[in-house]
Amino acid sequence: MRVYYWQLVAQVMRNSRELAGLTQAGISQRVGASRSAVQAMESSGARLTAERMCAWSGAVGRTHVSLIQEVEERKRRLEEDGWEVALDRSQEVGG
Repeated sequence: MRVYYWQLVAQVMRNSRELAGLTQAGISQRVGASRSAVQAMESSGARLTAERMCAWSGAVGRTHVSLIQEVEERKRRLEEDGWEVALDRSQEVGG
């Protein structure tokens, strides 16, 4: 089974927003991004920059380091359970 790293990042972003009690519209205002950009970040990791991750972490009351640590912890647990965590689709056979 395979999951992509960006999927883990997107999950952590969405979960951190929800735990902070923010809507997509609310976080978009706080990070200076459109709602469609927030939707893209939460679904595919698209449009996510280091600057936006730092703004996001502040908006949800966390540090960017804690968000990355959570992604890495999820990755570790998945790998322990036999999942492959690929960086991108170029790692696919024939990709």
